[in-house]
Amino acid sequence: MIPRPTASIPVRIALRLEENFFRKPLREKVRFTGYALRWVLAQLHGRFIARRAHPPRSAEQAQASAQVQAPPQAKILRVAVHGTGSIGDFLTHMLFIQTFYKTYGPMEIDFFCHQKKIAESKFVFGNTPFIKNVIPVTVLDRLKPDYDLVVYLRYLVKYEIVNHSRILAANPELFNVIEIAAKRYEPYDYVFNQHPHLDGLFARHVGLQRMNLADITGYLGNLDVDRDSIPYFVPDVAESDVRKKFGLEGKNYITIHHGFDTSYIALSSPVTKCWPLPHWNEFVRRFKARFPDIMVVQIGAHHSDRIEGADISLVNKTSLSEAAWLIKHALLHVDGESGLVRMARALHTTALVLFGPTSPSFFAFSRNINIVSSVCNDCWWSTQDWMSACPRGLKVPECMHSIKPQQVVDAAAHYLAGLNPAQVELASAALYGENGTAGEATAELLNRLKIPAGEAQANSAQQWELMAARDAIEKIESGEQLQIADVGSSRSALPAYLAKLGHHVTAIDHGFAADDVGLAWRVMTGWAANKVGLAFGSPLNIPAENETYDVVLLLGAVAEVPNKADALREAIRVLKPGGHFVFTFALMPEAHASYVYSVAQDPLTTARLRSCLGELRLKLPGFSAADIDASRQRIARDALRDVPDGAALGIAVIKKL
Repeated sequence: MIPRPTASIPVRIALRLEENFFRKPLREKVRFTGYALRWVLAQLHGRFIARRAHPPRSAEQAQASAQVQAPPQAKILRVAVHGTGSIGDFLTHMLFIQTFYKTYGPMEIDFFCHQKKIAESKFVFGNTPFIKNVIPVTVLDRLKPDYDLVVYLRYLVKYEIVNHSRILAANPELFNVIEIAAKRYEPYDYVFNQHPHLDGLFARHVGLQRMNLADITGYLGNLDVDRDSIPYFVPDVAESDVRKKFGLEGKNYITIHHGFDTSYIALSSPVTKCWPLPHWNEFVRRFKARFPDIMVVQIGAHHSDRIEGADISLVNKTSLSEAAWLIKHALLHVDGESGLVRMARALHTTALVLFGPTSPSFFAFSRNINIVSSVCNDCWWSTQDWMSACPRGLKVPECMHSIKPQQVVDAAAHYLAGLNPAQVELASAALYGENGTAGEATAELLNRLKIPAGEAQANSAQQWELMAARDAIEKIESGEQLQIADVGSSRSALPAYLAKLGHHVTAIDHGFAADDVGLAWRVMTGWAANKVGLAFGSPLNIPAENETYDVVLLLGAVAEVPNKADALREAIRVLKPGGHFVFTFALMPEAHASYVYSVAQDPLTTARLRSCLGELRLKLPGFSAADIDASRQRIARDALRDVPDGAALGIAVIKKL
């Protein structure tokens, strides 16, 4: 894209010293000296590691080496992915990884990153079934021979084939994919090697091609990834009740964040990309005057400045997962361009984003409210110290200062005025026993699909759920093909059956490990002639935009998550108006409320189900004690397996108005 430098290394060093040391005040000279020393030490450390021929010198390296040792009989590809950046960048990397795995898996993937980013990387990738290990990048060169393919992600995508014969045996199509990707990458090789110093130039060039960071990831990786792609992201579900912890349950609130990544700048330095603190204070004051019933919740790490007037300040008081769930359930997230903005995107929460130095064409998402400084913007990486010093030499960066608090309040108010809570009604609810016996129903379904009974992995209770859901869908009056999401889907026949009827079905699951994709998933898609789509996700964070599906199925998965009302709300979020949400449940008697059923340790009693529906402003029809007892007796009569003692099975259909 631009020519390589022709000046010698000593000349370039002299120019760098002249620009960043001799012309700077004492404080900047000290910063530059520290940066230079760290760079030299890092280079020496890297060479030292690369030249050592004996085993790893530390317990950490020994553990990393043990983690990635491939068994001799392994038949799937082993891939190392080296990703740079922080949380926001990791979520972009996820777009690549999930699509690459889904398209060319099964495979084992290890993610390598800077040692300082291990915790953030585990936060993003730790609950991901298709990423095996998160490992410090310092050992990648040493471990590279253990892999078949290495992928480098730095906004650009670069493939390095390590074992040609293994790729040929596992998936020869990858050679064509990688060859095309290599030709697309070639013009940007110099940018890649100078990362991150030419990233701003690259972003502006990409913007002229009408691509953002997700589009360019798909283009250079030669994968089906673009700005509409949604990353797999499941924060720790054990912390999803954070609203109760901080007294926010049932409250309307927005989240605000005033922070930055301290990995690239000293805490004492000014930060050009941050909105001035007085502006934040004034924004909160004006917002609260206009919306007294909406709480303002500040989140952030320890370096975030306290914003005056926020109803709750949770700075340095939450884990990353807790902050994520707070954003998930916020009406709006207000922030500068940051990793939390891209987290909000992955959680389907609209963000109001303030752009100054960073590139709006590269980092902005259309579903967000993007406010860009009109007087000056997009100087990201135009100088080495762009984040701590205005490239124009201004004491106060004009870009962020020019975005006025009232402008942000007006933009937030316009968005909030358009929010309308979903209106729903309970279309039907029934207990087990009204649709015939489980055995007869399963035989009918398998016969229609021509699937050998032994291949359908479901106990008799699950088989009844499948048939009850099928009957519910057939009662929906529609002469058109339906967009159906089967959330929490496993190796069942129903998605394949619905696809064979002509519906567009997406199976969404967070449990597709390598064996599942290699066996169960391929079996299921084979039944349906590859007409079932796959997406990775969770009932608490479905990977789809609002109002995407005509039907959402949640069969048995309600029992597997805490905060069951949140799972119901999430299903309704992705439903189109007029769409139907079908879910099944195992109803425990009140006397067994302490019975542990499901990994969530949250048994669903009649009162609990009534409470969950009540949060949706719905009333459960009268399931009397006699009704529940009759259902339990029918379950015992039909000898349904894997039903908790004393439980009744039920199904409900909610319609979105």
